[in-house]
Amino acid sequence: MSEDRTHQLELERAALGEVETKPKDRDLVEALRRENAEFLERHPSAKVAAEIERRRQEHRRVAPWRLAIPALAMVAVVAIVVRQPPTDDLEVTRSKGHVQLLVHRAAASGPEKLSDGEVARPGDRLQLGYGPGGQGYAVIASIDGAGAITVHLPKSKDDEAARLDPKGAALPFSYELDRAPRIERFFLVTRAEPFAARQVEEAIRSLTQPDTEVLRLPPGFEQTSLLLRKVAP
Repeated sequence: MSEDRTHQLELERAALGEVETKPKDRDLVEALRRENAEFLERHPSAKVAAEIERRRQEHRRVAPWRLAIPALAMVAVVAIVVRQPPTDDLEVTRSKGHVQLLVHRAAASGPEKLSDGEVARPGDRLQLGYGPGGQGYAVIASIDGAGAITVHLPKSKDDEAARLDPKGAALPFSYELDRAPRIERFFLVTRAEPFAARQVEEAIRSLTQPDTEVLRLPPGFEQTSLLLRKVAP
């Protein structure tokens, strides 16, 4: 993991009160806390969930036959589960399934929803989350163009997957893109039963083409991903 990424993670953890703030980082941590608080105040998870549900219901009334098509302005990716035959007790889950991965970018005019394949730049601050309607457990993780993997939900790859909030949720901290080249790809992996976050981290690490491949996971998992194409600032 790059020094910039390691330092950013330390700042995020300090802002959450998980680790002690270093004296040299005190101003940065306080600024990050203010920014996170302002972002969540403008964009609370309950409000996001309600808006998503309203648009889903509205779309159902207007065009019921198109429910499988992405139609929610707040939703990053929506699709249908398509499974391939398992190999060696693993299967490729091409799920963009029942729980929606949400990625927004902080902007002066307010949060901007990001779509798969959209351009992003180092320094962009992102808010990650998921939509309503989910049950079970979830992991949100990402990989960048340098191969660095970050587990965003739960707090660590050594933790168990987080319990899904049926109302949907935004993570309580934002995430800044570093200078790693080419891509940043986010994965949301869910399962009805508890599982280890490390299992997702290992599946991401095994990818040979992280910008296009889906994760190879045992039966019962569902996954969705969102790819950002990074360009120089």
